[in-house]
Amino acid sequence: MFRSPIRFRFLAAGLMALLALPLAAQETKVYQQGRKWIEETSGSLPAAHSLRAAMRLGSVRVTGAAQANITYVIRKTAVAGSEAEARRQFARIRVIVRSGEPAVVATELDGGSVRGLSVNADVTVPRDTGSVLAESGGGSVAVSSLAGRVKAMTGGGALDLRSITGPVVASTGGGSIRVTDVAEVKLSTGGGGVEVAGSTEALSVSSGGGAVRVASVSRNAVITTGGGGIEATKCGGSLNASTGGGSIDIVEIGGPATLETGGGSIRLGSAQGPVRASTGGGSIQLMKLASSAFAETGAGSITAQFVARRGSFADSVLHSGAGDIVVFLPPDLPVTVEAHIEAAMGHSIVTDFPEIRVSTEGGVFGPHDVSAGGSLNGGGPTLRIQTTLGSIQIRKLQP
Repeated sequence: MFRSPIRFRFLAAGLMALLALPLAAQETKVYQQGRKWIEETSGSLPAAHSLRAAMRLGSVRVTGAAQANITYVIRKTAVAGSEAEARRQFARIRVIVRSGEPAVVATELDGGSVRGLSVNADVTVPRDTGSVLAESGGGSVAVSSLAGRVKAMTGGGALDLRSITGPVVASTGGGSIRVTDVAEVKLSTGGGGVEVAGSTEALSVSSGGGAVRVASVSRNAVITTGGGGIEATKCGGSLNASTGGGSIDIVEIGGPATLETGGGSIRLGSAQGPVRASTGGGSIQLMKLASSAFAETGAGSITAQFVARRGSFADSVLHSGAGDIVVFLPPDLPVTVEAHIEAAMGHSIVTDFPEIRVSTEGGVFGPHDVSAGGSLNGGGPTLRIQTTLGSIQIRKLQP
């Protein structure tokens, strides 16, 4: 059959255009900056429900934006004496880009030394991408401005997570973690510090030894560190904070709290729910307690200020191995008080309430027991105050 030369040329041109489409979606260029050579690979992929951005070597950043596709830029940087030498180093790291579910932007090592060679990847996706996995063998990972689920992992680099409304799970072998305005997040680091800024709905943090700082959690929070300090400004729900030896400093808790440290001090500004606070030897300061408290320290002092009312106060215990205890009680709170100093040596119990009677047992010289007890406003739940070696003060809370 005879074919028109013109029609054949059009068909051939269309076929060549179709074959060229995958190639046109990616571009690679090599250029020099001082002693460094850079290979930059950029391109695009169709949007997908999920993305995997994985750098075997180097850092990765994933950003959500108002766009319809996935775009990426991967930069390899090498210190080399010539372009040919740089290209030989670049060839050791293979770029893998694949569309589908999930879409993939990744690098793999093809062997050989990678000394003096670094890689970083910038990937931009539609903000409503359903799921993003961003991982690095040891570099930093940053993810921001996304509405879907996020999982971020690195063997040891830093993590930076910002403006994510979907649930987030992130871990690093030992780097620091910074989170800003992430709705629900679970964080883990082998030893780095953690900072949670902005507003968070629910939080879980685990660090092998770094300090943890939290701004605001609207619901519940669990914070554990092997030895660093813990600071939190506001927790709207329950808080469970534990450190192997650092201090704990909390401003406001909307629900129940458990605060534990191996030896540091504990400071609490206010709590609406019951509080359990324990330290191996530091001081404890619990202010504006709207419910009950159990506080125990091996050697430090305890200060507890109750603002609870009838019906909200419950049985409470304050115990120190060798420190002073000061308690502030509302004058109209129904409570039964029991106080005891086991080995008083110049120590005493002082009270602003005449209903609480103080008695002493033992000789004038040497350690002796000092006790006090009484019912205020007809009595109610029991407040037990005990120290082995220290003084006790029971004061009226001033309006």
